[in-house]
Amino acid sequence: MKPIAALQLGVYPYVVFYEFNEQEIIIYAVFHCSQDPEKWRSRLQ
Repeated sequence: MKPIAALQLGVYPYVVFYEFNEQEIIIYAVFHCSQDPEKWRSRLQ
């Protein structure tokens, strides 16, 4: 499995977890930063 990238959305309190290749972008999750970090970690496994 390739590493999943994380992108914080500028001034907005959201993080997008994704991976990409030459043909597609796969978005795994969009999380509000005030949520428990264990919540998104468990979803990405």
